[in-house]
Amino acid sequence: MPGLLATCVSVLLLTAWTTEAASSTPPRCTVGDTRRNATHFEAPYSRFCGPARGVVYLDGKTYTIRGGHCNPRQSPRKKRRLLTDITIGLIADEPAAPGRGIWLPHLQATRPGPVQIDDSEIEMAGTRVAASGTVLIGTGLKSGSFFLYGRDASGPTGVTLVGTWTCG
Repeated sequence: MPGLLATCVSVLLLTAWTTEAASSTPPRCTVGDTRRNATHFEAPYSRFCGPARGVVYLDGKTYTIRGGHCNPRQSPRKKRRLLTDITIGLIADEPAAPGRGIWLPHLQATRPGPVQIDDSEIEMAGTRVAASGTVLIGTGLKSGSFFLYGRDASGPTGVTLVGTWTCG
């Protein structure tokens, strides 16, 4: 009987823990967070703070997403800038509802022009889209546009995403 009681208590505690984690509220950006381009990772959310903004066009509607940053860094081998990621808004992992965000990783851009990406995530209007496609990097690596297609493990999903971004 003591083993059964311990098992029941463990199940109740585990259930309470998973419920708490799934029902947390998304983090917010303070003025200081925005000033220093902070990122908050509080499962299941990733909140990006800063002056960046993006616009996504989907199914004839326009979605503006504010708050975030681009990750330009000095390349260790060259004195050129390197744009690695564009992170704007709020990205939420399942089981949470989709946020309102843009995540364009693994760019590795050192000059303006098109960059092909295999992975990205765009979330808005209750929709979560994993996508691949082209990011067009603008002058100074501080703005651009994207042309992406939704995809899953079996291939393209038929969703097309077009948008613009600026680092702010």
